[in-house]
Amino acid sequence: MSFTLEELTTEGVVLEQVNAQLLSFDDALTKLQEDEWLVIKGYESSRHKDVLIRVFREGKYPVTQVSYQVQPVLGEFDSRFWQIYDVPLNALALFPVYLYDETVASYDNLFSMDNVVSYNYVKDVSIVTGASLIEAIYAGSNGEYYYKLVDEIEYYHEAELTLV
Repeated sequence: MSFTLEELTTEGVVLEQVNAQLLSFDDALTKLQEDEWLVIKGYESSRHKDVLIRVFREGKYPVTQVSYQVQPVLGEFDSRFWQIYDVPLNALALFPVYLYDETVASYDNLFSMDNVVSYNYVKDVSIVTGASLIEAIYAGSNGEYYYKLVDEIEYYHEAELTLV
């Protein structure tokens, strides 16, 4: 069941857009040079998990480092483990790359921007299955996630979508 923004608001659900903008190859390089952290979606080869990368400049030469702890680290030991890893430039072009934002990383939504998902919708009187790209992600005040699809004006609940 899809929802209009009005229906969600009527049910008392307030949506907050999750700001996760896909970076171009050039933007990703620029952000690395500015000492920003980036998230490379699905880069970890065995489990296709997300990876954080940064440029470490405190040694004799600047090197790229990775961390597999994308979620914010809370607690007594509030630090990530970073290790030197040769990240090829092609990774910035071939995988989806985002600027790291701790708020966005703390969300536990299933889908990411630009994922292709399948969903059911009503056309005339029958239910039809379609596929589309995720255009925007919203965190609801009820703890649920909703997605705006490229081809639709309505919002879809996370449970209604399947990764293609």
